[in-house]
Amino acid sequence: LIMSLPRSSATIRRIKIPAQEPQEIKKIVSLQAPRYLPYPANELITGYQVISCDKEGYAEVNLVIVHKDVIERYLKILQELNAKEVIINLSSFGICNLYGHIKQDAASAAMVVDIDSESIELAVVSHKKLLFSRYFKLDRKKSGWETQFIEEIRKTMDVYTKEQREEPPRKIIILGKPELADEFAHLLDKEAGLSVEAVPYYEKIGLEINLVNKLSDSDISFASLFGLAIEKTEDSLNLLPQDTKDKLSSLS
Repeated sequence: LIMSLPRSSATIRRIKIPAQEPQEIKKIVSLQAPRYLPYPANELITGYQVISCDKEGYAEVNLVIVHKDVIERYLKILQELNAKEVIINLSSFGICNLYGHIKQDAASAAMVVDIDSESIELAVVSHKKLLFSRYFKLDRKKSGWETQFIEEIRKTMDVYTKEQREEPPRKIIILGKPELADEFAHLLDKEAGLSVEAVPYYEKIGLEINLVNKLSDSDISFASLFGLAIEKTEDSLNLLPQDTKDKLSSLS
């Protein structure tokens, strides 16, 4: 059973730590978490993904932090399904997986924009690793939403460049309902001055046409969920509490 946790429910930071062994990394990120969310460590659940390691013994990691109450609310719903294995991953990693699946030859960093019914998630991806992500609300019923969208894209580019001290991505990939993805791609193509492509991911992952038609009736994007189903993420990114992991492990 795989659940895609909304980006709005978690904090994610890219940090460098003096460890490369999994158990050491796990311990350090748990201690680091209260620096980014103002709660005691025992009230937070953390996950991590190693982006790179250097010769000096440091690792650059994505640190994911969620308050335990958020996960426990979902677990109360999921426990009725009696699943023997439960995986809760942040939606950003699903988007990363999906992009890596449909653009396997991608060699440079790209900004992947997932258009949902009421929000937008942005993920900068390179070599199948998540480098940065954020989200924002967007009400397309309000006048001026196009300007807000363009400003948020520019803001993301600026924040990514300043925080990560890297060149901004030169390519933008749009995911979501085909009609919406085309509309947003056209908007960005005129304003951003970058290579912009709307990707019909339903077709790229081989969904049957009748299911594609049903999904296309909604403005909701399933990109992150499909991405998490296509490729299993590292166990270190599973945001289950440790005691729940232990319990499920004993059942299996």
